[in-house]
Amino acid sequence: MTTFQVLLESFLKALTLILPISESQIRTLTVHLLNWTLPFSEIELIIFATASFALLLFFRYDWLGLLSAGITTLFRPMSIRSESRNLDQHSLMFLLISFLPVALLHLFLEQPLIDSSVVSPSLLAGGGLLLTGFGFLASSRWNKRIHGLNHLRLSHAFAIALAGGFSMMPGFPLVGLLWIGFAFCNYHYEAIGKYSGLLVGLGVFSKTISLLQSLSLREAFERVGYLNSTAVVVIGFTVVWICLEHLQKSLSETSFKNFQWLSIVSGTVLFILYFAGFLPE
Repeated sequence: MTTFQVLLESFLKALTLILPISESQIRTLTVHLLNWTLPFSEIELIIFATASFALLLFFRYDWLGLLSAGITTLFRPMSIRSESRNLDQHSLMFLLISFLPVALLHLFLEQPLIDSSVVSPSLLAGGGLLLTGFGFLASSRWNKRIHGLNHLRLSHAFAIALAGGFSMMPGFPLVGLLWIGFAFCNYHYEAIGKYSGLLVGLGVFSKTISLLQSLSLREAFERVGYLNSTAVVVIGFTVVWICLEHLQKSLSETSFKNFQWLSIVSGTVLFILYFAGFLPE
């Protein structure tokens, strides 16, 4: 394990959390093509913990509003009725309906689905990337941009949860699926960026808690090395923050085009590498 390998793995891992880049694609390239043997779980925990802090800080006002809405609902349950609930309560309901089904699918079905698959994970990842790319193309053309930040509909949350549920399969990046779901529901790119970021935040928080149940941050720092771990934290926070800062502008200006072609090209490359014999059966 070299410092360069740790830093590059951290950079790529942070990108997959915020951008529609498939984690399975990165794992295929680093493990099978580069033959890296890194402490992936330890690096993953450090990156997720760092990303959790960055997401908390970046969306701090939104989280405070959602926390206030949760407390209000807890002590005054009747306030959540449609005629009396406020915007933060409505947003909280929307996010929970969108997030919980996806989280449960990942928890109970993701690993059994991967283990029982008769198709190579490399082929699944390539197919997932291609479908995601064409999903970007179709959804950006469909999107009429009718709904804005304050026009969330609870019925749309079920559709977005359905789209996000496919992320338990290799090659389907959760961020990309959320964008596609929001776009097909005709949301402005500002709303897509903000609410997909909040949903990713919920996913990162829950994953961090899950990882902490089997490994502590102190143990992760010791196994990776304190100097390397510090570099991982700096890289993870910087990448997540810069991506969040510039994502809104990128979405509104390119309308998924950059990510659309990135997914299509990446999926095609994985297929080529697989049939050329560079990836395992």
